[in-house]
Amino acid sequence: MLRASSCEPRDLANPIFGVRLACLVSTLAALACGPSEPEVLTGPPTTLYISPGGDDQNDGRSPQTPLKRLERAIQLARGGDTIVVLQGTYSESFENQDIGSESSVMIIRGQDAETRPVFDGQNQMLFMWRCTGCKNLLIENLEIRNYRANGILFSRSQDITIRNLRFVNVARVSDPDGYVEGGSSAIAALDEAIRITIENNKIEDSGFRDLNTDDAGMLINCWRCKDSAIRKNTVRNYEGVGILVEESCRVTATDNRVEAGRNRMVDWWTSALWVDGGRDITVSNNAFQDNEGPGIQASDTEVVYPEGLSKGFKFIGNTSTRNKYGIYIWNYGQCPAPTDAVYLENNTFSGNSDKDIYCVEWECGVGQPCVDATGPNVNCG
Repeated sequence: MLRASSCEPRDLANPIFGVRLACLVSTLAALACGPSEPEVLTGPPTTLYISPGGDDQNDGRSPQTPLKRLERAIQLARGGDTIVVLQGTYSESFENQDIGSESSVMIIRGQDAETRPVFDGQNQMLFMWRCTGCKNLLIENLEIRNYRANGILFSRSQDITIRNLRFVNVARVSDPDGYVEGGSSAIAALDEAIRITIENNKIEDSGFRDLNTDDAGMLINCWRCKDSAIRKNTVRNYEGVGILVEESCRVTATDNRVEAGRNRMVDWWTSALWVDGGRDITVSNNAFQDNEGPGIQASDTEVVYPEGLSKGFKFIGNTSTRNKYGIYIWNYGQCPAPTDAVYLENNTFSGNSDKDIYCVEWECGVGQPCVDATGPNVNCG
């Protein structure tokens, strides 16, 4: 529970010192204590509330006494606690480390699943939330808009569920801090993120493509993540890559819809879904349509097949139509690609403007990697 402040001044008036001493002690007490802030919660699991009209000096335990900032509520909460985000518009940008516990889930939930409280970066803030080394979190029912680079980003984190969020006008410039190398993201799970679930989110009117710097928006970005699921999300009216699964292990992408990618394809940084590097990636029952680039890309940019990774990519039951290519496969040194690298089953590739199935043995020269790297630094064990 919250522990009360012990800095209340006492009445020290006496016949010798009188009122002057009482005033002096009160003044010193105020200077020593400063404004009181709630300490970390203890005791049974509890619910905290935040509101745009709240106050971080409140206890946050009821809608009548809410905190003001999500950042402050997360600082107070522990695994098993719930943070309810009341309706309204918030303007925050913050970072955390090592939030959550391995034993119980911390829930961050918008009050209304339909209307969703809004976090607005006002086209000035770079990101809404970055969390490193965090665990056992459920984030749902929020709208995140007008952040220049990243929406929410988890690195070296585990057991994170991101559900029923809406993103509008995010990831418009490259992340200057380099958290997302070569671009920015609405949702990012990076760098040994484990057991990440990204489901039922909507991303609209977001992303970018900069041909001068070769940077791009990667709206859902799973880079070096493991044992994770991307399902039932919608990405539309975007620039860059809709869903990127790169150098990752045992990831499924199922029942997603990516459409109306707006930028003309000049290289691989334009695609509804792109799988590169990693191993054992299953892409099934998705719909990719009306994209100016490929519906699907599968590649081995760093030329690590067959000794390394870039294999076990399975594409099953997808529909890819009215794109530039239905599927674009490249850098495996042969066409068709080896089936243990890229396996196709029961997909519908039709009505695409250039080719339904397009394969290039070497995109960047015979046996040459397409990036300056020594190979993906990911262990799928």
